[in-house]
Amino acid sequence: MDNFFKAITEFKPLSYSAFAIYGIIAVYIVTIILCVKKKQEWMRLIPCMIFSFIGLALGAWLFGVLSLAMYNVQNGIPLDWNIFSSAGIVFYGGLLGYLLTNALLLPRFIRDDRSIANDIIGTTIPLFHSFARVGCFFAGCCHGFPYSGALCVTATHKGITGTYFPIMLVESAFNLLLFAVLLILLFKSVKLQGKLTRIYLWSYSIFRFIIEFFRGDEIRGGLWLLSFSQYISLGIIVYLVITLIIIE
Repeated sequence: MDNFFKAITEFKPLSYSAFAIYGIIAVYIVTIILCVKKKQEWMRLIPCMIFSFIGLALGAWLFGVLSLAMYNVQNGIPLDWNIFSSAGIVFYGGLLGYLLTNALLLPRFIRDDRSIANDIIGTTIPLFHSFARVGCFFAGCCHGFPYSGALCVTATHKGITGTYFPIMLVESAFNLLLFAVLLILLFKSVKLQGKLTRIYLWSYSIFRFIIEFFRGDEIRGGLWLLSFSQYISLGIIVYLVITLIIIE
């Protein structure tokens, strides 16, 4: 938990927490613009999104605990209560906590058709994530395999400082591209109204499952051949398939 609050309170212009704040500001600005363009009441949607950051924070921390526990089990490290105070944050936990909280709160803020509001929420998530991954680049976390070429990132792994592939910049670029695609669909596709969050989840889960093979930070946890985030990616894909069958 200490690492979680440190990430929030520490502010340097090129730190992870700074880029997370930049991303949040960008999301709110874009949300207001999209609400105006789509004739939605932004003064109802924004408070819902703000309250949902509580779910985001709790989910990110909880999944951080689970990820660290998985890492300890994998490496034969005894589990103890210290994992609750020493765990970092995990994006997937924040994402699921944010979406779940929004799903619970949105009916209280918007009583009419909520499909466009849900689309706006789903569209802006990769925008925030794009900023956050740039923050990872400057923090040296979430890095890729050992690499000393262009844009390499310096990080300490198992007590040894080295240079690694900046997979976080690849993920940032993907999220920015995904945001652009969802933005186009939001305005151009009537058929996909109310489905953009699902499209986001499909796209990101598949992408995340693949890029995890290029990661080099073992602290994120894993069992057998897959990482903690890959199991979550598979879980989301299974959920999407099942709900798609039920809907159809």
